[in-house]
Amino acid sequence: MSRAKFFIYTFIITSTFSFSQTYEDVLRYNSFTQEGTSRFNSMGGAFGALGGDVSAISINPASSSIFIG
Repeated sequence: MSRAKFFIYTFIITSTFSFSQTYEDVLRYNSFTQEGTSRFNSMGGAFGALGGDVSAISINPASSSIFIG
């Protein structure tokens, strides 16, 4: 068996047993819902615990005590 045929057979066998994204993964990572301001989204929702942004009030009402208009 030549070296090229060996690599082709190896590629075919490994590609049949490998997994990639499913359609659920595509929808999960492709959809983006706006949950607040750009500052709130860039911090990954960390302002829900920290406060200091008007969008954090929807996650944690107690964060309104830190909010500075």
